[in-house]
Amino acid sequence: MKDLVCNVSISAKRLKKRIVVIVSNFFSIIGLMMMVAEASSEIFGHNGLFDFYRNHADTIIVILIFVCVYKNWDRLEYAVKIKNLPDITITLKVCNVLENKGAVIIPTNSTFDTLMEDEFISTGSVQGQYQTKYFKGRMEELNKKIEIGLEGKTFVELKDGRKHNKKWYPIGTVSRINERNKRAYFLVDSDIDPNGITIDVDALNISQALTNLWNYLYREGNAEPYSIPLIGTGKARAKDVSRNDIVQQIILSFLVASREHKITESLTICIYPGDFDKIGWDELCEFLNYQSQFANVKNVETKPVGIAEKTPENKKYEAEIDKNENRDWFYLSPQKSQKNEYENMILTLLAGNKMKINEVAESIGMSIDETKRIINNLCEDGLIEREKATN
Repeated sequence: MKDLVCNVSISAKRLKKRIVVIVSNFFSIIGLMMMVAEASSEIFGHNGLFDFYRNHADTIIVILIFVCVYKNWDRLEYAVKIKNLPDITITLKVCNVLENKGAVIIPTNSTFDTLMEDEFISTGSVQGQYQTKYFKGRMEELNKKIEIGLEGKTFVELKDGRKHNKKWYPIGTVSRINERNKRAYFLVDSDIDPNGITIDVDALNISQALTNLWNYLYREGNAEPYSIPLIGTGKARAKDVSRNDIVQQIILSFLVASREHKITESLTICIYPGDFDKIGWDELCEFLNYQSQFANVKNVETKPVGIAEKTPENKKYEAEIDKNENRDWFYLSPQKSQKNEYENMILTLLAGNKMKINEVAESIGMSIDETKRIINNLCEDGLIEREKATN
């Protein structure tokens, strides 16, 4: 109920900005009605419609206002089918991820701690809400299920004096559990210190977590609908990365993975209603639409694209490029940093991949020259590395 009230409030606020459009729609309909009445009068020789309008003016005005408001009312849900992958849909939705249908991704810490005393795990976080809803008073049972889901996975025994879980798992590790016909995938997106404080979460953490998540879901998932929140936000406190950036990283990384393997037919990116003012809804909808229609992300082992054929779709990627230079591979450096939007897109693409300049350019919809410039800057910053081609 609280989320519903928030959504109504958000839509009402956005509706205020469309008053001019609503008024325009209202008078457009009135004009159309007058035209129909005038035509009826000319054809049939009577003013029946004009009389009807006069006799029911109040009711007609109320109905028209309702229709115009309804037409401009935000549903706060935007779904797009992926071009060339028509069975796959990505949806942006303003909702609580736990209330959405399908399996849910639960961001967690690298030691899979579930302790909620003293806000070690915040009650307002996705993990805290999940634990309260499904395992209230049964934390030991939850811990056992998480432990079963981690069987066979690599970990390091910590010796830093922490009192709780001492097994550290790498970013992107996943533990799957089932409860009340609701499958949950606990995903490590951050490290924490012995006091439960997150440590240096940045864009590279998010990228690594997402890449490993899609790989896991392809290998061990159930190909069911998945709902994912904005990982790295809230208590995770990802530095120098906005909620918009995270949504874009989720979209891009999922597209990269889906071009190689089918993970699911439905991915819903859930934006918590309380975070709505911190994101650019229209901007993200436009970004999703563009990427779903024009992004042509390819795996590095596929045939290079965008150079051989001079079609309208790939002409903008043409440029003079040194043949030897285009034989080089680029891949992500172990160093971490946060860059601008297009630099982040390149970092996301190179997470777990090696790509050539023309492949990167086509994937992000940018010219060869501009892509070369950004890649050179990233190389100078030590964020990506160049692997010279061998003869």
